[in-house]
Amino acid sequence: MNERIRQLKNKVLDDHFSFTWQAMDYYDIEKFSEKLAELIVKECADFADKGTRGGIGELMKKHFGLNE
Repeated sequence: MNERIRQLKNKVLDDHFSFTWQAMDYYDIEKFSEKLAELIVKECADFADKGTRGGIGELMKKHFGLNE
């Protein structure tokens, strides 16, 4: 796993879950997956906007329903 993805995964766990994987139910795992995907998309969109004049990242966020 990429180190940045590992960092994002740990951020989601720290920010949204105060317990271990063993205590997570289906709803918790679903919520975890959604939050991790959101962070990955946002990071990719921000990265895309750094290399361009903008717009691509915003289109990515809109496509994935992450309008801020």
